Order: sequence, then C-alpha cells, then structure tokens
Amino acid sequence: MPVRSRIPSDSGLVLAWLACFALFGIQVALFHEFTIDDAYITFRYVKQWVAGNGLVFNIGERVEGYSNFLWIVLLAPLYALGVDLVLASKVLGVLLGVVTLLLTAALVGGG
Repeated sequence: MPVRSRIPSDSGLVLAWLACFALFGIQVALFHEFTIDDAYITFRYVKQWVAGNGLVFNIGERVEGYSNFLWIVLLAPLYALGVDLVLASKVLGVLLGVVTLLLTAALVGGG
C-alpha cells in the first residue's frame, strides 16, 4: 500500500498562493476608498517634518504622538516630491503587502 505524503503537491501550493493573492486583491478592492482616521495623525507628522518643523504634530509642542516611525520615514520623501499622502500610503501598503506574500511564499518553498 503506497504511503501518502502530508506535504501538499506543487499544484496544491500554487492554488493556495493564488487563493492568498485573490483574497488580498479582494480586500484591496473592497477597502481602497477607506482611510483610517489615525492615518491623518501620521500625515500631519510627515507634513511638519518635511516643512522643517521636526517630528511634531503642532509647532512648539514636543509630544511623540506617532507609533509608526518607519511609515513616516517611507512617506516623507514621497510627500517632499509632491505625492499625495493618502495615495502614497495606499500604494505603498499594497506594494508591501504583495512583497510580504512573495517573501512568505519563497520562505515556505512555494515561490
């Protein structure tokens, strides 16, 4: 009697990854119009930083009110180039989501 492997076949992995990308695409399509209100806090810090006022929400107030320094660093050069912050954050979010899926696939041997 042949022994069946518990490791999915290549076609099974391909289907699983296609499903992951499809679900990601559906999520992007469903929520592309929605922007979480806390994102505007980050946008304000980016605007102040690019304007030369430092990482502050209001000029003269030294309060760290952000929890996502890397996101601020990623958005600041785009804003300095004149890119809309909402659009930039959404495009970066999708691109980084795709990169995450691809890296995950590569790490588990499905890519």
